[in-house]
Order: sequence, then structure tokens, then C-alpha cells
Amino acid sequence: VIVISAGFSEIKKNKLQKELLKIAKKYKINLLGPNCFGIHNPFLNLNLTFANTAAKKGNTAFISQSGALWSYVSDLNLKFSGFVSLGNMADLDFNDWLNYFIKDKKTKKIVLYIEKLKDGRKFIETCKKTKKQIVVIKAGQTKKGKEATISHTASIATDYKIYEGAFIQAEVKQSNSLARALNLTSQKIPLSKHESIIITNAGGAGALLVDRLVKQKHKISSPIDILGTAKANDYKREIKKLENKNYKGNVIVILTPQAMSEPERTAQVIIESKLKKNITALFLGDKSIKRAKKLLLKNKIKVITKI
Repeated sequence: VIVISAGFSEIKKNKLQKELLKIAKKYKINLLGPNCFGIHNPFLNLNLTFANTAAKKGNTAFISQSGALWSYVSDLNLKFSGFVSLGNMADLDFNDWLNYFIKDKKTKKIVLYIEKLKDGRKFIETCKKTKKQIVVIKAGQTKKGKEATISHTASIATDYKIYEGAFIQAEVKQSNSLARALNLTSQKIPLSKHESIIITNAGGAGALLVDRLVKQKHKISSPIDILGTAKANDYKREIKKLENKNYKGNVIVILTPQAMSEPERTAQVIIESKLKKNITALFLGDKSIKRAKKLLLKNKIKVITKI
């Protein structure tokens, strides 16, 4: 059973999540989620996600604690053997799906986006039993990045050094960017020396960006996560609040193209904003954001499409 709905342990409703798990265990049901993005298997034409685009058949599997990152990655015209969004990992976690893709003959490489691991020792054992390439992107490497992951999927902050040690023991490759993990070029983000604020419809993308900017010594506030259901008006509301404060810093607007997203309308919101000179648009993807990107560039707004 795949529970896409949010509103469980990530907003401290632990009792509700335990109740869900109890029912699943009682009836011997494997539970994926809650607060997840679903699964996609291109070889079965099975797409149980709310991404705009489906991936082509390939040999890379992507297991992610952030579902919205898939809406960005699947938009890039890449090839995959499968995708799984884990969400809060009430039941099924990285180890279950690693075992699945290790056995899967079509999969040659496994990419993991990790906020937390439930069982580090088991993870090390699982990774070591395969010769397949495993690449890890770990969010929450910095203090600010940790804060972002806690609010995203209720991931308890653990010192990054502990994870680093586990990854070395597990003999997996680490990458600081999802783009690089998928053999793409990661783009630089042009920012002034002022403080930066991130407005995002993807918690995972926000957490990764926070880590990256903190490492580059940028002053940054915790991301404003307006969730995957965000429409253009939700972005407008948050930008308006900054306008009313007469905000002078950088504004980074992240949009991953989900089924509910409105890329062109959101681009228009940015263009009409008094803060447009301060805004960098991280419209992540390719096919779904083409027109919005054209619109933004025409109006001299800085656009980044890969992180």
C-alpha cells in the first residue's frame, strides 16, 4: 500500500503514523510512505507518481526520501530502471528497496537521496554485498541543512560525520549534487553577499541547496516550504511578504514541475514582483519548464535548471 498523503510524523502526528503502521502489520501489508511520491517502473509502464513526465527505460534506479526531486529528475529526459519515494519510512525503507534493486537485472547503478537511515548497520551490510555502483547524496550536512530535513520528513538530525563514516564502510560513492550523481553538470548560483531566503515546493531540493550555500559561506534562512501542492498564488503570497518587509537580500524560488505546479504563472509572479532583481529562479527540470524559462530569461531573471 502506497500512502502519498502527508500529515503524519513530519508534522509531529506520530500517533497517527503508528496507528497506520499497526493496521499494516496486522494484515501483513507492506507499507510505503506516508508522505511519499509513489513509485515508477518504466519497464512495466507503471507510473504511480504525480510527476508531469515519465522516465525512459534505462539501468539507473533512484531511491529517494524526497519525492519532489523525482519530478525534477524525470523531466530531464534521462533513463531509469525504477524510482521509489520513501517519504517518512514508517515501514519500508532504504534497505528493503536496495535489496530489490540489487537483485533487479535491469539495474546497474543505484542513486540514493538520504535524509536519515533507520538502520545504519544493516545499510552497510546491504551495500557491501553488491558490486553495483551505489551513489549517495546526503542532505543535512550542515546545521541549517539538518533543520530543513527535520521539517521535511521528520528526519532526526544526526551528525554528518557519523554518516560519512557509514558511507566509507559501506563502500558507496558520495556526491554533493544530484546532477553530478546522474552524470550531469551542476550549475552555479549567482548570489550577492546579502542574506538569502529560499521559497520551495520541494523540501529535498531546499535542504540540498541550504547545505550547498552554507558550505559556500552564504548567510541563509531556513527554507519556506510551500509543499508540492503549491500553485503560483502560494509563491506570490510569500514573495509579497518579503516585499512588505522591504527585503534587500537574495530570494531563491525553487519550482519542481509536479502535477499541480504552474511554471508559467509562477514565472509571471516573479516578473511582476518588485523584488525581481533579487530573485534567482531555480526552475528544476527541462520539458515542463521550457516556456517558463524562456519567459524568465526574456525578462532578465536569472534561471537555474539543475542542482
